[in-house]
Amino acid sequence: MSITKVSYSMIEGRMVTPEDFGAVGDGVTDDTVAIQAAIDHFTIANQINGGIIYLPNNYVISNTLTFLNSSIDFYGQGFGAQQGGANTFIKWMGTDPNAPMIRIQSSRAVKIRNLRLIGNTTNKPQAGINFFVDNPGSPTDISQNSFHRVENVWIGGYDGNDQPTPAGTASDVNVGKQFTFGILYNGDNTGNNYDIFTNVRISRCNNGIGLATNQFGQNEFHGLWVNFCDYGFTTSAPAIGYDWFFDNNTVADILIGLDGRLQIYEFASEASYQLAAMTTGGRLTIYGGGFSTYPAPIFSGTVIDASGGNNCVVTLNDFEVYRNGYVGAPTFNFSSANDFSTKVFNGKNVRGVFPENLNINTSSGNFQKNIVDLQLVNANQLTGVVITSATGDFSCNATTLVIGQPVQISGTFGGTGSIAGYVNSSNYYITATNGSTTFTLSTAPNGVPLTTTAGTPTGLFYSYTGVFQIYNTLGPKVGVVESVSTARYDIPTNLNLQQGLFYSFNTLAATATPSVANFIMCNTSGTTAITNFTNGTTGQVIIVLATASITITNGASIQLAGAANFAMTNLDVLTLVQISSNLWREVSRSVN
Repeated sequence: MSITKVSYSMIEGRMVTPEDFGAVGDGVTDDTVAIQAAIDHFTIANQINGGIIYLPNNYVISNTLTFLNSSIDFYGQGFGAQQGGANTFIKWMGTDPNAPMIRIQSSRAVKIRNLRLIGNTTNKPQAGINFFVDNPGSPTDISQNSFHRVENVWIGGYDGNDQPTPAGTASDVNVGKQFTFGILYNGDNTGNNYDIFTNVRISRCNNGIGLATNQFGQNEFHGLWVNFCDYGFTTSAPAIGYDWFFDNNTVADILIGLDGRLQIYEFASEASYQLAAMTTGGRLTIYGGGFSTYPAPIFSGTVIDASGGNNCVVTLNDFEVYRNGYVGAPTFNFSSANDFSTKVFNGKNVRGVFPENLNINTSSGNFQKNIVDLQLVNANQLTGVVITSATGDFSCNATTLVIGQPVQISGTFGGTGSIAGYVNSSNYYITATNGSTTFTLSTAPNGVPLTTTAGTPTGLFYSYTGVFQIYNTLGPKVGVVESVSTARYDIPTNLNLQQGLFYSFNTLAATATPSVANFIMCNTSGTTAITNFTNGTTGQVIIVLATASITITNGASIQLAGAANFAMTNLDVLTLVQISSNLWREVSRSVN
């Protein structure tokens, strides 16, 4: 017959420890029964009841610790390496793949604090912490599962912070996953609402955090660090995050499904395969932060893939793709073969992204509305760059350059020549230029020239400040004839050129059919009447400024107001949008 030692704290109903109920706490002995007894000590049938359980040692469990109808504060000494002194860990030795280590069910305001959960690569538990809601009216369902707190908790495998590595865990360091989910929300009913997570680290799980479709509460995650998982954060429910850092996740940092709505304030990611994958109905908003494409070859070439379903919305504000050497790759893929899909990609002050990175192909689906409403800063590339002196002088292929213009150089330095102090990536400023093909760089707007060695570098990308046009691209399925006015939207939702930024004016060739590839602001040249603007893209907007008298001809390629030619004079302005291949339509004009 087992005898439980009765302590003064147990009699008074105050704080208890698992040791009060027979736990050994040596990190080797199975203490499941004792810890569950401590939890049940505060459990009252059919009503919420509180209590405090302090875990002063390290423990092993073989079955789920269940908090039912609870409001218990369950806390240890802090998380850390297994060999550390001031820490508490609970280690899994169970064999049921459907069992979580901790399940919080039909409870209010449970706190899990200051401890480490260690799984098992051979017999993974379902989750480190599982928030579960039962069917309404069932014997165990007395309230929704709400207002919980998880603070200073580390869920997952050993890594470089565990020294020395414990025997028998070498696979953890390499590829082993210890949990199916670090944190899992699921159940038979809605109601996991308004939980707050603070300073939580999750590593070496198949899924760091998973929120099921029917959990509609607004849960908050502060100070979240997720790494070495397949997916870092998967959700089909609303969630909000603050100050996240994800790294080395092998499929994607974020997966958003139907009804998933995720807002993150300050998010940094590096060395992951992909930032986000979107499926039907997902919405992602990020305010501040960035995604680093290095180190290769982990990065897939796609930062956000929204091609997986209908009606996705992505909003990025003050966001940067660091060291984006994948010019021309579908860094943002909104291509879709689905009928009636709506894809929206918008944002302001998006840096390190180039027009070539956007893949928004709508030709394989019927009646799509795909809208890009973006302000891309540093969206132009200098090409043919050569270092021409020892004092920061460069030459490049003809473009428009302005004194004070920022230039960002990224990539791995190769070829010949050098830039003193260069690291990948570095920001510089133009301090002198001939306006098109030569320029001098400094580390400050009015600073001294760089120290350089003449030569022709390779492996570098030179982006300079400008704002790429905000446009949408909307196309019918191949072989399907659609009415421009009814089957899709063809006018951009917004053209927002903010003050305080540099805009590149491109000069049109003095021909009847000048190219406008990647142009927004265009100066005319010569007096030859223009009958078409070539090399444009559907949805592209151009603003044409006349520098002398010139005629824009109404016809098969240009549709002007009143179906009449526009005889422009000096400083007149005409705005056009390309509504389909080789067809431009007037948006507005200004006569000066």
